Amino acid sequence: MERATIHDFSRASEIILKWCEEHPIKTRQSEFMKMFPNVGTYKGVITICPCLIDCNYERKHCKNYVDFDCTDCKKRLLACGGR
Repeated sequence: MERATIHDFSRASEIILKWCEEHPIKTRQSEFMKMFPNVGTYKGVITICPCLIDCNYERKHCKNYVDFDCTDCKKRLLACGGR
């Protein structure tokens, strides 16, 4: 049995990184942005409150609800998979 070399690990890393680039993680936000590419974003998150998208989402879950900034609840809802 042959021992793995640095070249083997480097090649494996290249293959994995290429696969990751070709297969990005699908999130609710990434799918939403495919349909609405010009949607506004702030701090990397779309600027639509989750309760306007999902009527089952309650605003009480947002811990940083100050001056209508729901950044944390937006990240939590939109970053997870939409399936």
